[in-house]
Amino acid sequence: MAKKRSKKFWVIFWSLAVIFWVSLYFFLQFRNDKMQMITKTIDFLPFRLEEKEEYKFIAYFADYLLKKDDQEKVFLVLFQNDMELRPGGGYIGSFGILKVKNGEILEIGTHDLSNFDARIPDTQEPPYPIKEMLHIGSWKLRDSNWSPDFSENAKKAQYFYEMGKGEEK
Repeated sequence: MAKKRSKKFWVIFWSLAVIFWVSLYFFLQFRNDKMQMITKTIDFLPFRLEEKEEYKFIAYFADYLLKKDDQEKVFLVLFQNDMELRPGGGYIGSFGILKVKNGEILEIGTHDLSNFDARIPDTQEPPYPIKEMLHIGSWKLRDSNWSPDFSENAKKAQYFYEMGKGEEK
């Protein structure tokens, strides 16, 4: 004969069952479509709109960086000195090359910019403010962050890196 369970037992049993199934549902949702779930969570948090956009960017970048897709990703990382300010940050004194594959760092290399800038031909006319205030005759990677627009600075840095015959693409 089956043992008769108390009302308290059944309330606890069904509560735990519901919690288990709801948790499983959210786990599977997160696993299958984690970025959508993360952005919905960020939208729900009590932050200003600008902060939410920054957190979403960080989440998308982390997802891109950690993705296991068997593709090697190469990043040009600029190290800036905040004691010598420029419109796009600080003076770029060195840079690094970061290689990532399947969420693992394969290689990190840092380089001095003065040696690298010597490889860039003196053919680029600098913007007027650089020429007048800094008395620089040619535009090179060290001054590529002269714009307050990040995307413009990134394109200019990549352009100068390629002009200097940077080995990584």
